[in-house]
Amino acid sequence: MIQAYAMQQELKNLGHDVYIIDYAPGYHTCWFHRKITWRSCLILSPIPFYRAVKNKLLHSKATTERYDNFQNFYKTRFNLYTYSEKDDMSSFDAVLLGSDQIWNIGLTNHMFDGPYYGEGFKCRVFSYAVSAMYKQLSDELSNAFRQRLSPMAGVGVRELQLKELLQPCCKQEIEINKIKRENEKTIYNSSFIGVCCSVFLCSGQFILA
Repeated sequence: MIQAYAMQQELKNLGHDVYIIDYAPGYHTCWFHRKITWRSCLILSPIPFYRAVKNKLLHSKATTERYDNFQNFYKTRFNLYTYSEKDDMSSFDAVLLGSDQIWNIGLTNHMFDGPYYGEGFKCRVFSYAVSAMYKQLSDELSNAFRQRLSPMAGVGVRELQLKELLQPCCKQEIEINKIKRENEKTIYNSSFIGVCCSVFLCSGQFILA
């Protein structure tokens, strides 16, 4: 969440209109929801189900307080945009997807979740500093990534290993969004982020633009 907030503020400083798309699928919110229900756990595949049940059984006052603090920050600091499956995002100039492991299907209920790839979005779509801890890709995964990455206007990832895995699946050159230090401040480096005119960002993990 802090990464999303930092990106939102940086893009605002560059003169863009920035929105956080409020995308929070059940397989994420079930892990940390203030009042977890058994019914909400049932939508999950085995590993997320185990985590959600563990969270429910170990639910404590401290967990509730952390959740409340998280929600307060989220609702007061982000310029939220309500997500809808029917919204093709055509009112925006660009969508920026990232960061963290939004392309790790082990963390997205073992599926390629469309919004994390800009599927159906009728605007320019970029990824920024995306991470996914794959050591190798099966033919099935390679074909799935090829289908989803090829339409993007720009692809940026965090690790060299991920770039090397995904580059054969992508017609455009994948950029590594490195972290570098300037005057003791940590910043992200990117050559394509400045092309966005009116930008917005999603949360879930989060989708950012």
